[in-house]
Amino acid sequence: MASGDVYTPAWSADARLAWLTTPGEGGAPSLHVQGAEPRILSFFTTVAEIAWSPDGTRFAAVARAKGTATADLYTFDLNGNNVKRLTHDIGALGLSYR
Repeated sequence: MASGDVYTPAWSADARLAWLTTPGEGGAPSLHVQGAEPRILSFFTTVAEIAWSPDGTRFAAVARAKGTATADLYTFDLNGNNVKRLTHDIGALGLSYR
């Protein structure tokens, strides 16, 4: 069961559901993947949107990392690790993983 505000649900190509929750003031968002333990995305201060990679092994996200001023595009593994920043200071508003 998720606690906090649930937002940005995303379906994978093989019908797995992922979503984010916010734990409250100042806390990092949590990533929930159906059937797995939630992962705190401690690298980020905010995550606005997520999308599954076509092969279901990674996520893309519109997010703001700690110490950054604007949202950028990132990718990371299903467990929230191996974060890669794809853009720098663009103020991203949306994404589509293709």
